[in-house]
Amino acid sequence: MATETITQTNGVHLNGSHTNGTSGPPPFPDDVPTAPLLILSFDKLRNNDTEEIKRLIRACEDIGFFYLDLRGPGDDILGDADKLFKVSEELYDLPLEEKQKYDFMHKNSYFGYKGFGANASHLATYLLTKFADQM
Repeated sequence: MATETITQTNGVHLNGSHTNGTSGPPPFPDDVPTAPLLILSFDKLRNNDTEEIKRLIRACEDIGFFYLDLRGPGDDILGDADKLFKVSEELYDLPLEEKQKYDFMHKNSYFGYKGFGANASHLATYLLTKFADQM
């Protein structure tokens, strides 16, 4: 069997290896601006750790985002999220007639079931009626 040459682009072969012999993602370029990412502990925040609360406030006010480490007591939250995804799957497996019972568009509500393509137009209508007096 003949061996084919693996094409490369910018020092990365199509199989993911690099021309310098390493594998995995390429090094991040030095000339691309990055933003700091604070990692906050859910456990510390839940226990009112004042330093972690200060870091949370800094992240929200100065940076605008953060990574929340849910290990430990946050495992329950992750478990609840998994249950919610399961409920979502069960909802979308229901027949269309059943889902349409929960379409609250006629109540001028953004909540409830939205059929295919309804979200964008309904959101625009909702925002226009909700904030019409402020325009």
